[in-house]
Amino acid sequence: MSENVFLSYAPQDKDFVDAVRPKLAGLLSTRNTPFEVFDAMEHVRPGEDVRGALKKAINVASTVVVFSSPAADASEWVNYEAGMADALGKRIVIIGRKDRQSENTRLRNRLADRNFIKVDYAG
Repeated sequence: MSENVFLSYAPQDKDFVDAVRPKLAGLLSTRNTPFEVFDAMEHVRPGEDVRGALKKAINVASTVVVFSSPAADASEWVNYEAGMADALGKRIVIIGRKDRQSENTRLRNRLADRNFIKVDYAG
């Protein structure tokens, strides 16, 4: 049986997300459990009810990965997704660059009780 992982990030962080994606199994400690990734940028079709699609995907996800950055902090969608995951009691893992900008965001502070993983990224 596989797990579902929902990725929440700002479009400006796509290069960082793409660099981290191959490492997700190790970062999430799911090396022996296969998982499916839901990425709204890839799975929500034009004209689809975006909020409905996101809520459905978050509801079936076992883990929600929030990529922390100043762009994510300013994103209405990332804040919506993180809030929905929190309200649904989902496991939330925050991933950010090893820099102060990823660590000191309002989003990160609001989810301070959740796991925060720092990743090297030169991008």
